[in-house]
Amino acid sequence: MAHLFSCDVDTCRRFMVQPMNEYGIAWNASRQRVSDLIAETPLLKLEQVAPLTPEWRVRDIVAHLVGVAQDVSSGNFPQDFDAWTSAQVERLRTADAHELIRQWHEFPLGEMLSEPLAIALFDQVTHEADIYHALGTPVHLDPITLALLSKFTLNRFGALENDLHVTLHLDGQEFVTGTGGHNVTLSATAFEWFRASSGRRSVRQIQVMKWRSDVDVIEILFKSGFFTPSKLDVVEIAR
Repeated sequence: MAHLFSCDVDTCRRFMVQPMNEYGIAWNASRQRVSDLIAETPLLKLEQVAPLTPEWRVRDIVAHLVGVAQDVSSGNFPQDFDAWTSAQVERLRTADAHELIRQWHEFPLGEMLSEPLAIALFDQVTHEADIYHALGTPVHLDPITLALLSKFTLNRFGALENDLHVTLHLDGQEFVTGTGGHNVTLSATAFEWFRASSGRRSVRQIQVMKWRSDVDVIEILFKSGFFTPSKLDVVEIAR
């Protein structure tokens, strides 16, 4: 699963010295939203399991996010993604969630991000929404962040090996990629597409989205095995 953060160390470090751009701004904004929510939530409530990441409690998700900032800032990129994330949660196990968010702000990852490292923004905002869902709180993602995530997820879905020409109509914007032999069109909200593409919707929920396609979109979305669709329908409050 190491392909999720997929660039070699030298390449990643070269991208990380660029001036802060919209990816970094969006990452910083996400960190602040999560920090504010965690700070106002009692520690005991943060010990509950997050339904969309059932192997982790809410505080473990926070530990993962802090660990990513630590690791990427120091050039520690994953060879084995599962081992990488497990090590993050384990080494931060003794800190409570309120202390974790204080540590998080010590790492200026937002200043290091650019489009080739958009996966860091995707991972963080995916877990941001997971936290909101676990705590029963409406999630609000700004249009710029959603547009960046739409572009990233579109490029993964429309990768050359999938032989697709993809058009997404999301919140009044059109995103197009690919010159393949199969045409796929989707009309949806950017939030629903983002959550579906990261396995936070069930097969049924994805199938009833407004697709026009001659291929199995479920198979293409999840063929890498990194994400799998939710076994149950997921209901989230987006505002």
